[in-house]
Amino acid sequence: MVIYKDYEEKVYIPAGFDFLMKDELRKKFLELRSTLSPEEAKRKSSAIIKRLQEDPDFQKAKKVMFFVSYNNEVYTHDIIKETLKEKEVFVPKMKAGIKCCILRAFDDMELSSVGILEPPVCEALDIADMDVIIVPGVVFDRKGHRIGFGKGFYDELLRGFAGKKIGLAYDFQIIDEIPKDDWDVQLDKVISD
Repeated sequence: MVIYKDYEEKVYIPAGFDFLMKDELRKKFLELRSTLSPEEAKRKSSAIIKRLQEDPDFQKAKKVMFFVSYNNEVYTHDIIKETLKEKEVFVPKMKAGIKCCILRAFDDMELSSVGILEPPVCEALDIADMDVIIVPGVVFDRKGHRIGFGKGFYDELLRGFAGKKIGLAYDFQIIDEIPKDDWDVQLDKVISD
């Protein structure tokens, strides 16, 4: 399922989730995501990544920034390795916000203090030079809004970005509507299984 900003089909909202505030939604959906078995997460991730690879915006992009998955997120390690063969790939490094670091080889990354793979040294690129940014999230709505981990790093990074902003989500991570704040940045699309 690819959900665009103008997507009109009703999306199933699990009972009791539609009026929760952001922190409550974040907690509930992190809990739901943690219940995925490794096999189910891999199967669902494969379907999502296949749809990403078929996406016209992704196909024509020359410079792509990926999040590096961890903690049962949609698995991005293999698509990063594959994309390195044909495009310029960038990954985030958390340092007073997010820095867009060029990635030359997947094995160049090391575990950060919070357990996420990232380059030990960052050769940064201005966000304006990026064509597509692949964005993580805990929960998304059908209009492209997202809730992340609550630090606002991606909203800050994406503010003013003119390229395509694409979220990756398991189908159960998409609900009808989430609470929005003025600083939240809307994605162009969310790709799901």
